[in-house]
Amino acid sequence: MELPNRKQRRAWAKQLGLLKEKSKLPLEKQLELSRRAAEAGRQIHLRNVEKNLERLDKTQEELAQKQREAELQELIDSGHSTEEALAILSKKSE
Repeated sequence: MELPNRKQRRAWAKQLGLLKEKSKLPLEKQLELSRRAAEAGRQIHLRNVEKNLERLDKTQEELAQKQREAELQELIDSGHSTEEALAILSKKSE
């Protein structure tokens, strides 16, 4: 599950009336709340980036595995034995 982005977090705060309440606070407290929200947003963004990178790595590994399997099947279909096909693929990857 993706963590909420800034637009979503701001919409929720508005729905809950937090933005109105914040505007009634003294400037120093408003600034402190903004700083904390910005830091929380940065942390959420970093977690989302990490999740996306992990998802991308997993997808790339799956594609590479499917490609290896397709190459192996192609070599077997062309008349090579399984052992020969595996040897050819291992030499290719070196």
